[in-house]
Amino acid sequence: MVDSLFSPSWYRVADLVPRLRSHVEIHRHEYRDRIWYILQDHVSGRSQRFSPAVYKFIGLMDGTRTVQQLWDAVTEEAGDQAPAQDEVIRLLGQLHSADALITDATPIVVNYSGATSAKSAAQLSNDCGPRWQFVSRCLTQINF
Repeated sequence: MVDSLFSPSWYRVADLVPRLRSHVEIHRHEYRDRIWYILQDHVSGRSQRFSPAVYKFIGLMDGTRTVQQLWDAVTEEAGDQAPAQDEVIRLLGQLHSADALITDATPIVVNYSGATSAKSAAQLSNDCGPRWQFVSRCLTQINF
């Protein structure tokens, strides 16, 4: 299945300004006549493999440009080989969950920065799933 180039969820991440944490390194590897890039986290010992097109995106994440600016630069340079917006969203989530990414704000803060009532805390729980039910209960108890 081919991803569509654009994503309806793009607005949630487009204004983030990401960069990799200092304990993360990227190494180039050739495997079965294909080039891959391995992101190695020296703190956790985990590693992840990325395609050259995704590496171009990661390589530009220096904390000075928004995700939209990064994606525009990569699509201009890589053309048809550029990652789709959904792929970039998955990448950011993957890097964030691996604690390899720093942004000016986490996506949950960006999406719910206006949460000021028990109703919006309940909405947070519904949108984010069971992991956030505890957070929702805490926010409700402190009248956030």
